[in-house]
Amino acid sequence: MEQFQQMFPDPEVKVLVFCDVMYSHCMDELESSIQCLCLYSNVIFTKLMHSAFEDYAKDTTSDKAQKNCDDETTDDNNQDLPQNSETGYYCKFGREFRLPENTELEEWSMFYIGSQSLCLTNLMMSYNKCQFYSYDPCTNIGRQETLNVNKALMKRYYMIQRAKDAQVVGIVVGTLGVADYLQIIERLKKMIKLAGKKSYLFVMGKLNVAKMANFMEVDAFVLVACPENSLIDSKEFFKPIVTPFEMELACLRTREWTGDYITDFRELLPGASVSVELEEDANDCNEVPDVSLITGHLRPAFRSPSDTAEPLSSSLVERNEETTLSTQNRITSAEFLASRSWKGLEQNLGETPVTKAVEGKEGIAAGYTDERGLEKNS
Repeated sequence: MEQFQQMFPDPEVKVLVFCDVMYSHCMDELESSIQCLCLYSNVIFTKLMHSAFEDYAKDTTSDKAQKNCDDETTDDNNQDLPQNSETGYYCKFGREFRLPENTELEEWSMFYIGSQSLCLTNLMMSYNKCQFYSYDPCTNIGRQETLNVNKALMKRYYMIQRAKDAQVVGIVVGTLGVADYLQIIERLKKMIKLAGKKSYLFVMGKLNVAKMANFMEVDAFVLVACPENSLIDSKEFFKPIVTPFEMELACLRTREWTGDYITDFRELLPGASVSVELEEDANDCNEVPDVSLITGHLRPAFRSPSDTAEPLSSSLVERNEETTLSTQNRITSAEFLASRSWKGLEQNLGETPVTKAVEGKEGIAAGYTDERGLEKNS
């Protein structure tokens, strides 16, 4: 309470209170303490999923609002309730709240209770137009978050440009416990195919550098995981790892970069608030040149499965050192593997010449018996 009053000396300030799940048991007591002060009248405590919506349905007397609530709860896709600026209902990362009428989200400050975590980072990325404050109960320190969100967003924008240049994309399934993960995988496959790229599916648990380095033929990875684990700092990885939202920005021309960030892939599925239709026909896209901001070269034109164009002419091709025909653009793992000089553990039966066994060195590594220095010392 002392830290809260120091950070918000103005009693008319509008504050949204978030917390880590480990501190959710004491939020009711904190809310009662703030109400007892009778100073802050514009403080809203976010609640765990569905609890705030139930309160909203009970308190609402408008038939129209009640009808909207019923429509949202009977969503065929079984998705979380979407953001609705008219009713003021918002839901992110399992935390939901409802703003008063005639107020905008940008007018509110965010107060987070908990230590530095992925949850706080994701909240700051999603609500990047709001000022964040945090309080760590373990250290009893409150501070204004100084993370440069714009810098973080531009770093993610760079990853999007890398994904645009990718010709081979790996879809990494990092979780099997999040609802609708099969739907987003099928959407990613179709979207990547429409963009003229090749996709491969990988199912793995925790990501690490050694695992991802086994697939050097993949130009970029897209991670399907829960919202709090979807943002991966791929600085140590050899290839960029993006989110489904970033892959849509890289593949779909109908998806534009606005600065708003989406980490929950269920908001991208058909029927969600921010979902866009996939481009079925890309013939008109050939007229617009697409220049890579990374290499400065023209990117390959977007292709559609309905295209019936004849294959490219192979009258002029390049021969490699083994005098076999090769192409400039390798879009399959088989072609990439064929171009490697080392392809793993191979027996090569009949190719290795047979040699007689010879006597090796004797002694220790510090000095073998055939070395002059050792002979002189002896």
